Amino acid sequence: MRRMTALGMMFVLIPLISYVMAQNNESRNVEDSRKEAATRVWIPETGYQRIRVVAEESKLPRFTLTLTREMPTPGWTIRIDSVDLDRQNRRITVKATEVGPDGITSQVITPTEFQIPLGTVEPGSYFLELWTRRAEERPHQPTHALILIAA
Repeated sequence: MRRMTALGMMFVLIPLISYVMAQNNESRNVEDSRKEAATRVWIPETGYQRIRVVAEESKLPRFTLTLTREMPTPGWTIRIDSVDLDRQNRRITVKATEVGPDGITSQVITPTEFQIPLGTVEPGSYFLELWTRRAEERPHQPTHALILIAA
């Protein structure tokens, strides 16, 4: 049996490594071409202050996330349209509609508090997305995201 020298091993390994790397790059290019690419990336401005979690005392505590946001005039309310809790992925998606006051009001920036019922949650960390809109006919847009930790 013949022993392979170090030089002989290099002649075998270098083409083999090059072939494997080419295959990996080709498979990545095929994967990348199937995905849709983003055309822009931005950080939504958050207008939320005083973010806190309130626990309702009971055998199984129920939690409510309370946020305060400055609105352009008095009389604004924020209606929660849906709260979807994906326990498997530990993701909470909240959709809300900002509802303006009826009639004419003076323009004075006013803090408006609203509550998001979370109910009972299992221990762990959760990613919460808040999507809002200002008119029923418009789609919800992402406006805030945060991490909640339950213990």
